Amino acid sequence: MALADIIASIKAQAKNDISNINEQTEVEKASITHKTNDEISALESDIKKQTEAKKTQMQKKAQTMVEMNHRKKLLEEKRKSLDSVYDEVLEEVNKLPKDKLKKFEDSLKSKLKGMDGDTKESKEGGFVFVSKNSEEDFTFPHLVNSVLRPMTELEVSSKLFA
Repeated sequence: MALADIIASIKAQAKNDISNINEQTEVEKASITHKTNDEISALESDIKKQTEAKKTQMQKKAQTMVEMNHRKKLLEEKRKSLDSVYDEVLEEVNKLPKDKLKKFEDSLKSKLKGMDGDTKESKEGGFVFVSKNSEEDFTFPHLVNSVLRPMTELEVSSKLFA
């Protein structure tokens, strides 16, 4: 075999090797591209799912906030209505004839007989009982708002808002 044949054989073998390497490179490139595209698609899908979940969560939160604000406003209006009812009760108490108010005050004072202390008349109606150890408020606003209201508020609200 001549040198020219050997060189030709080596060149042919090198061309064949280069061709095989180029084919392998193209196959690997295609495989990597396909794998990368699949990963990108999976990431895009995950991001879309997360975005939808976050969107749904934010919508639910916004809806809950709207409902809470609505309930809050409704409760405020109900509270104002109840306040006005008890304000009217106090007005009606103050409109009672003086002799009836005096009898009511006297009945309250009679329950305090035997207790050491003084009564101080209030401009708002009623009185304040002051002893060495305590002070008891028997003014009409206090009696309406702190005694009558807690005893009757549930019943009044159920009748008002039924």
